[in-house]
Amino acid sequence: MRTRLLAGLASALLLASACGQGSTTTGWKTSGITAASSPVGLAGTVAVVNGRSNDLEMVVLDAATGEVRFTRPWSAAPSYPRFSVGRPALLDGVVVGLEPSGFQTLIVGRDSTSGEELWQEEVDETFGPFVCGELVCTEDNWSLESAALVARDPKTGEPRWTSPGSQTYSYSSPELLVETFLREPIVRSLDPATGQERWRTDLRTVMGPEARPVVSEAQLVDDTLLVESNSNPEAGNSTLGLDPETGAVKWRLDGFAVCPQPAPEIALTCSSSSGIQRLDPRTGEPVWTVTRFVYPEQSGPLLGLTGDEKRIVVNEESEKLVEIDLKTGKVSEVEGGVSWMRFIGGERGKKNPDAPAGEYLGPLNPVPFDAKTKKGEVVTDASTVPDSIGFTLEGTRIFLNANGSLQGVPIG
Repeated sequence: MRTRLLAGLASALLLASACGQGSTTTGWKTSGITAASSPVGLAGTVAVVNGRSNDLEMVVLDAATGEVRFTRPWSAAPSYPRFSVGRPALLDGVVVGLEPSGFQTLIVGRDSTSGEELWQEEVDETFGPFVCGELVCTEDNWSLESAALVARDPKTGEPRWTSPGSQTYSYSSPELLVETFLREPIVRSLDPATGQERWRTDLRTVMGPEARPVVSEAQLVDDTLLVESNSNPEAGNSTLGLDPETGAVKWRLDGFAVCPQPAPEIALTCSSSSGIQRLDPRTGEPVWTVTRFVYPEQSGPLLGLTGDEKRIVVNEESEKLVEIDLKTGKVSEVEGGVSWMRFIGGERGKKNPDAPAGEYLGPLNPVPFDAKTKKGEVVTDASTVPDSIGFTLEGTRIFLNANGSLQGVPIG
């Protein structure tokens, strides 16, 4: 499974030649790194999982220079159902990673500057970790009877609260933690500080007894939580709009799934047979519909954003890329220059939103791409990296480039 995942990542990311390590006149680039996770950054530190070889490793870098501070082995236990190796968690001067230990996994907290071990906890299996408020959470022993979501103090590893059950986080912010269950179509919100349940919504009440668990990460748009489920595989997935304060279902749209490439403050849904719809997140009513969209049959570009975040780039029936104006839905030919594309890689493309997770392989982050030439782009201007794509630390815009390595471009 690990080899297949890394092969998929490599095929999706090898769009340009490898970059050299170190500072340049336009910032820094890494060498020897092919990201198998999204990068995370905080307080001058960047961390990512490197999938360049079958032996995954966590790499921790200095945000200002791109220099590697230290590396550690990374546990390859995949995250069901997203077929992801997870990513490190950064908070309060600590980087939390997953390290292999025989048949077990170690959750390890390390000083993010020196790499010194601060604490460790051995579990049978886990995925995550992720930041939940001021704590770090992991989904421990998720396939066993002892499965639980555990929140720990990032500096000591001391458990602060535990929530039993086989779960996976769907959305996390300092104020809002949304969990879904791996075997039941239940969405719920927990208090990140205490683990106390704020609300619980059983999707079977609105979708019927055949409803299945949520299959994608949730998106929060204009005070509406977008989640995805399914009650009829032949009809495709459904998108539901939930009230993030109460969990009440505001609306339901059948046949359309939550798009894997979000656009800032815009509710987009995708269908392999019906195209793309922009919705009013408050009501679920369509703002516009464009039918010219398909999931690629083979490895290749899927969805992206232009650098100004005003248009999305999609794959259409003729295997040609087109642009859609996010405000009006107008379709036009693609223009040259940097767009930010999400790719499907691996043995086959994901033919529809309900395809098995193993068919949907690719980077978690969009990468710079010229939709006109269909080649990877080199980024030298930080203003072409949207806020929804990269992050800024130490006056540097940091993102994944077209060959899967990390790049930092100074602002201004």
